[in-house]
Parts: sequence; structure tokens; C-alpha cells
Amino acid sequence: MTDAMTPAEDADRTRRETAWARANASVLMEGGFIDDETRAMQLRHIAGEISIADYNAWAATRSYA
Repeated sequence: MTDAMTPAEDADRTRRETAWARANASVLMEGGFIDDETRAMQLRHIAGEISIADYNAWAATRSYA
């Protein structure tokens, strides 16, 4: 058995990757910063390890003050 993605899984991954790239670009253009922990969680979402709901639940616990 291989670990190759189906075309649909690959398209989903590409969609998630593009969405995060755009979101990160927006944050950076506004003078924000994306820390390593946040980027690691984004990469887990891109890889399909966690859902966006999981990411949002994690992000809600963060303090940005």
C-alpha cells in the first residue's frame, strides 16, 4: 500500500495550502507576525492531520496581548 494521495485529497491539500498562504500574506502586509507554533499548526491543517475546527479551537486558547 502506498501513501500517495488521491487527486481529490491533493486538491484539498492545495486548497488549504493556498488559503494559508493568502491569510499569512495578509497578516504580514498588515505588519503582523506568524510565530513558529502557529505555522506548525497551519502545516498540520494543510497535511490533513487536523481540521479547521481543531485549528480554530487551538487558536481560541492563544493570547495575543
